[in-house]
This record gives sequence, structure tokens and C-alpha cells, in this order.
Amino acid sequence: MSHFSLILSKFVAMLVLLYIILNVIFGVNFMNVVWVTLILSIASYLIGDLVILPRTNNIVASVVDFVMSFGLVYFLVDAFAFDGNLFTASLLSAIGVTLFEAFFHSSVQTQIEEENNVNPGRYNLQTEVSEEIDPLIDDEDRDNK
Repeated sequence: MSHFSLILSKFVAMLVLLYIILNVIFGVNFMNVVWVTLILSIASYLIGDLVILPRTNNIVASVVDFVMSFGLVYFLVDAFAFDGNLFTASLLSAIGVTLFEAFFHSSVQTQIEEENNVNPGRYNLQTEVSEEIDPLIDDEDRDNK
């Protein structure tokens, strides 16, 4: 899969998840949810999936995604003048995003492994055999022949 299709699938899944948490439960405006999702999905893909995940494992990348999603949701929703419980909304959003990211990382790792797994093809190799390199024949026996 290309980077565009991965980030698009991440955006759509996060939009559904954050719509349920932020809009339905906490009453955040839908356009604000779209902006939060857009910024969060791009940032988490660039930092979490392209930088941290190839160098570490799924657990470390998920922890980084949790911290990043909590911070971004907290500050972005606060910037949109949210009147509700900001900490709980950010915490539930970060937990939901982290659970999604744990599954998303496994698919990204599979894609990276498939891209790096290159079949070199068949090698047509030949060997050369001669009397000079036959280890079973002594030099004296070779001279007597």
C-alpha cells in the first residue's frame, strides 16, 4: 500500500472513532473533530509510523502515539473553546486512538516487511573442476600419470 492509502485509511478510522468520542459523547462540533482528526492522523503517521515504528517495536510506538494523541487532542480541543471536561475527553480519545494504532502498526509493519523482502531471483552459477585442485591426488601421483 502506498503512503496515501495508509494515511487515508488512518484518517477515516480515526474520524469515526473521534466522532463517537468527541462529538457524540462530549458534544464537540463536527468540523472541530475533522480538524483534530486531520492534524492527529498526519502527525501520528509521520512521527509514529514512519520514524518511531521502524526503529522500535509496536509497544513503544503505541506509547508515543498515546502521549501525542492526548496532548494534541487536549490542546486542539481547548483551542476550539470546548466547555466540557477536557481532560476526560482527551483521555478517552487517547485511549481509543492508541488501541486503534496498536492494530494499525501491525499492518504497517507487514507492509514494510513486504516492501523490504526482495526476491533476488535465480543465480546461474557454475563451478570449475581441474586436476590441479583435486585434494585427493598427491603431487607424486599426479606426476606418475
